[in-house]
Amino acid sequence: MESAFDDEIGELLFQIHRLYHIRMSALVKALEISPRQIPILKHLYRSGVANQRQLAEKACVSPTAITLMLRKMEAKGLVEKKTDPADRRFFSVSLTEKGKSVVEQLKRLRKSIDGITVIGFTQEEQAHLQSLLRTVRQNLLEQISANA
Repeated sequence: MESAFDDEIGELLFQIHRLYHIRMSALVKALEISPRQIPILKHLYRSGVANQRQLAEKACVSPTAITLMLRKMEAKGLVEKKTDPADRRFFSVSLTEKGKSVVEQLKRLRKSIDGITVIGFTQEEQAHLQSLLRTVRQNLLEQISANA
């Protein structure tokens, strides 16, 4: 039974996020990656190379967690780490060819899920939804920055 809370914006966003995450998790299982690795893969795909601190920030995890995540990704052949010649205490991280291939597959999966998400929407409605969601994201980012 639905309650009055089910139609509140925050609850709707939470439910949509959860459903999207469940669907994406099921699809990425075949790629042998976890949903938590996706932001790392996408960032490396776009930037080419990053250090562990940058990746921890992008994935919203601690330095310890990123170290463990990168170790697993390196073992699967998705990323490679190289010692930073400027400071040997740090590593630069980049995608391998296998990692790049996984990101290409992720892009296709995301496009598929996005298509399902907006079934029945016109192109104009899709564009409007994207605009509204960008505004929501920006509002929240500004609030977080103001309170930091």
